Amino acid sequence: MKALFLLVALFGTAISSYSFAHLDKLKRMDHSRHNHMNDKKAVDIVILLTQKMTFKDLGYKVGQLPASWQNITVADTTVLSDTGDVYIISALNTEINKILYFQIANDGDVIAVSESNVF
Repeated sequence: MKALFLLVALFGTAISSYSFAHLDKLKRMDHSRHNHMNDKKAVDIVILLTQKMTFKDLGYKVGQLPASWQNITVADTTVLSDTGDVYIISALNTEINKILYFQIANDGDVIAVSESNVF
């Protein structure tokens, strides 16, 4: 009986460790990731991304931004479109009078950053 209990315990441990080794499957099961994007979160992503883009080129069309983009605030952003799947947000750099447009997916991924509102 003791051996059977030990075998069941080892088998259960092996199965549970396998499932936790694949966290990508757990992400899909996490219901908190579904459709919780809103205007404020999208704007926060734009502000954070513009600050990061002043340090290095993140691979978007506009490349690395000048340091003046670090000063972008919520007041400098405008949500132009919210289709439910994609947000289009503009950010105005008042120091150099330049606008960038951001396309953000509903899950928070930045799809594109462009100097024109044509995606």
